[in-house]
Amino acid sequence: MSGSSLNSPFKPTAGAGVRAGVLATAFLLPLVVIGGRVAFIQLTCGAAVAAGRDEPRPRDEPVPAADGRVLSADGALWAWDEARFEVHVHYRWLQTEPDEGWLGDQLRSRLSREERNDPATLAAAEAEIRAERDALRVRLAAACGVDVGEVARRFAAIDGRIAEMKAKIVAAREAKRSAAAAERAAAVGDGPLDRVIAELTTPPERGGRVDDTLAEELAYHRALSGLGPRVAAAIEGSPERFPGVRVLPVVGRRTAEGLPAPHLVGLRASGGSDQHEDDVRTGLTGVEAAFDGVLTHRAGARRIWEDRRGAAVRTELLKPPRPGRDVRLTVRADLQTRLVSRLAVAMTPPEGRPIPTGAAAVLMDVHTGAVLAAASLPRYDPADLRDPDRWADLRSDPRAPLLDRVTAAALPPGSVFKPVIVAAALEEGVVFGDGSIECRGYLDRPERHRCACFIQEEVGHGYVKPADALCRSCNVWCFDAADRLGPADVRHWANAFGFGVAPGTGLPGERAGSVLPVDDKKVSRDLLIETGVGQGEVTATPLQVCRMTAAIANGGRLVIPQVALPVSPSPPGGAPSVLAPPGGDGEAVELSDRTWLALRSGMDRAVNDPLGTAYGHARSKRLRVAGKTGTAQVGGDRPSHAWFAGYGTLPGADRPAVAVCVMLEHGGSGGADAGPVARDLLEAWAALEDPAKPQANAAAFQIRRVQ
Repeated sequence: MSGSSLNSPFKPTAGAGVRAGVLATAFLLPLVVIGGRVAFIQLTCGAAVAAGRDEPRPRDEPVPAADGRVLSADGALWAWDEARFEVHVHYRWLQTEPDEGWLGDQLRSRLSREERNDPATLAAAEAEIRAERDALRVRLAAACGVDVGEVARRFAAIDGRIAEMKAKIVAAREAKRSAAAAERAAAVGDGPLDRVIAELTTPPERGGRVDDTLAEELAYHRALSGLGPRVAAAIEGSPERFPGVRVLPVVGRRTAEGLPAPHLVGLRASGGSDQHEDDVRTGLTGVEAAFDGVLTHRAGARRIWEDRRGAAVRTELLKPPRPGRDVRLTVRADLQTRLVSRLAVAMTPPEGRPIPTGAAAVLMDVHTGAVLAAASLPRYDPADLRDPDRWADLRSDPRAPLLDRVTAAALPPGSVFKPVIVAAALEEGVVFGDGSIECRGYLDRPERHRCACFIQEEVGHGYVKPADALCRSCNVWCFDAADRLGPADVRHWANAFGFGVAPGTGLPGERAGSVLPVDDKKVSRDLLIETGVGQGEVTATPLQVCRMTAAIANGGRLVIPQVALPVSPSPPGGAPSVLAPPGGDGEAVELSDRTWLALRSGMDRAVNDPLGTAYGHARSKRLRVAGKTGTAQVGGDRPSHAWFAGYGTLPGADRPAVAVCVMLEHGGSGGADAGPVARDLLEAWAALEDPAKPQANAAAFQIRRVQ
């Protein structure tokens, strides 16, 4: 190559400029397209994108409603839902240490850009926010009447729970990420080419800050509950003093102070979420459980849209709430109160008499089965069940105060079972003529199967007729009758009178008691004989014994006890409807006139004949009382169970109106101890009745639908 050619200037060819222009266009055209697209998005979609970033998020929550009330027959309010209020605080305002992101949002909302650039102004504003957080605790404590330390403790508990939840979630995500990285590393070969391929084909891990914010960090949490309307009004009336605070209305179950029928009314428990403890309430015992479907409200629902800071933007009612319906008991408050007072006296007898471990009594309308009074002692206060220590004491109390002895204490009934044996013996024809059986004071041998008269005076009753057996409570007559009947007949007639069969009230825990083993081969002669006087394996509840007595009083209808009538809300311009509860009249006990006469005569004479076992104890001058005593032996040195079952007829009435049963657990004598309680209860009922209308009370409880 010559030197002249190296020194000559460069001269582009004729097509060089065109090629440069094409090349420049190829580079610039994509940039123009991208820039145009960016400009288009910014001009046309910028607002929508920004709005999407701050678009409110929906959150559904229940709308509480009140459950139905429980009222006595005469209108006393015994259980109801009471409106109260709860304080819910936003998580960012209750955190022990404020979140940096939230703190930044607060500063940006309060300061301009220029003010945020001033370190002194920024520090002062941050100090002011921290002071507001501390002041919130003090103001809430003062408004709600609690110690500021208690407020701080509740805030810290919520903060700790959510912080622990967040830590677990973050740890789980990091563990998942580490496991994925380890799995990818294990899949890469050892050679250089394998590593190069892995680097080229493995997508890069996402960088930048991962949003670890939980939904709970943007929500309000219940901090204080059980507040009255004045506290709620004070907080809601000064929102600037209580930032990040909401006051929400809720409902809670309340019972009357000194409730005379806690076992019958029962318990209703809350089972809601952290946000609304009373959203769901369920009846656990008593009428609260038996009529749970009537009493329970149907919660509503609403949707709340919140911005990214958790502030409500708007709300929408999705489903309106429906309150529960009231339940009116058949129990009368006046009678119930008197019964409880009288049983309390029986639980503290005079010196020398046995001290009962428990007591129960029930008064029933013999024609409708309406329970007019029913009490079980010892009682409990439903409010005590909210205290864990008091709850533990009640459960460990040997007197079993939580047990409803009216429906669930199945104990040996003793001689109040004898009407069943008398009826069975007469109907099955195992006694002849006038039904007389000779009583020598013992059945076979003087050392066992004896009458009380033989134990005390070594004499017998002589020839005893069926009515005499009830009047004088002759054990030998019933021993002999049961032995002649056999287990099948005894079992059949016991069932016919409601023994060994649940009464059918629908109350939870209702016991059926027992009579004899189903397999006759397992029934010894001794067991059969003891069954004749309500001992052996015979057990019954006071309600079962009262039901048998009502059947004798009303002429053979084994009524199903009714404890409550659910009442629906009043329709517009109309009267409330009384809804018939499950049950009905019950089965008929078919007996001959001779048998009915023996039963009624014997029970009447037991109270009104000087030879009767209850003559000096249950006889009344105010009304005619008939009944049967029972003293059930329990063995050992423990006192017997004292029973009395009977019915009352008002002066001038042509038929009995109410049946009664009293049971004193380990309470001594059926005549001397239980009889006076029954008499006093019947007299209390008679005093509340109009003698000119002896059936007025029964008519009041007829199960009818009011049109």
